[in-house]
Amino acid sequence: MKVLFVTPYLYSEELPGFQRNRTGFGILLEQMAEYIGDRCELSIFSNVITPEARCHEARILSHTWSDVFRSAGCKGALAGVGAFFHASTSLSSRLHDSYYRMNCAALRRAIAETQPDLIHCHGIGETLRWYYDVCRESGVPTVMTLHGLNAQLPQVSKADAMSEVTFLREADAAHWPVSLISSGIKKRLYREPYSLTDGASIDVILNGVAMHPAVDLPGLREEYGLSADALLCVCAGSVCDRKNQAQLVRAYELLPAEIRGRLHILLVGPIDESYPIREEIARLTAPSHVHLLGFVPQPKLLSLYRIADITRALVFLWRRASYRARPA
Repeated sequence: MKVLFVTPYLYSEELPGFQRNRTGFGILLEQMAEYIGDRCELSIFSNVITPEARCHEARILSHTWSDVFRSAGCKGALAGVGAFFHASTSLSSRLHDSYYRMNCAALRRAIAETQPDLIHCHGIGETLRWYYDVCRESGVPTVMTLHGLNAQLPQVSKADAMSEVTFLREADAAHWPVSLISSGIKKRLYREPYSLTDGASIDVILNGVAMHPAVDLPGLREEYGLSADALLCVCAGSVCDRKNQAQLVRAYELLPAEIRGRLHILLVGPIDESYPIREEIARLTAPSHVHLLGFVPQPKLLSLYRIADITRALVFLWRRASYRARPA
């Protein structure tokens, strides 16, 4: 069976051009490529400008600037120019729209070249919707996976938010196959702004990544200045408003002093510098007990989990803090 992934990006430690996308989405796509590539003939079309490469057993299609302009031709170039002048947003956003519109021709070329039995699209938004429409117009069976819902996030543009809402309503009405990564996300589809009524073609496939064998790192505590009797709480995920680690930091401050004295929180993940997590940490009575580690490779993350006393700590700490804060 031949499968074509259509994705904005994935993460790979080995491939130039794919090393900066250090997100859960990027890591998940890389592991999906590894798993499916071992079982099917998998090709990957992404937005990354790259020569042809291999990601495990999957083939990453050549996508150089030459490929983009050669595929676009005059018709595609004019579509890109039209998208640029049609938008009334910032220059960078208009260039972004122009690139996506012109790149549709490269996607059509990729579909014609690989002749897939199935196309698997990842993510939706105003510009990614153009990709999805190209895939459906090809006549090849196409499935969409949404790795989260973004329409209600404050940092998402109104155009991208409405594109997601519109897509899900159309998919629901026309029974286009869609998969979501949690049952909680599917439940949200029946509320505003989505207001779906059926959901028969929308399935839940739980999200997760395989943890590669841990590297033996006996000096992890020493690396972060942690004593042998320190309690360690590991919280992994992009440090940003959407994940709300600031709530975790505030909850930590409400814990009994004897727990705060021993507990160290390790926040693992890329840090959004516009997110005021450092300010929240600075307000603590013991700011040195919260550690911003940034991105760490998966083997090291697994080693951190192995030495941790607590994971999924947000719920744990918030419950403790809420209980302590109740009036007598």
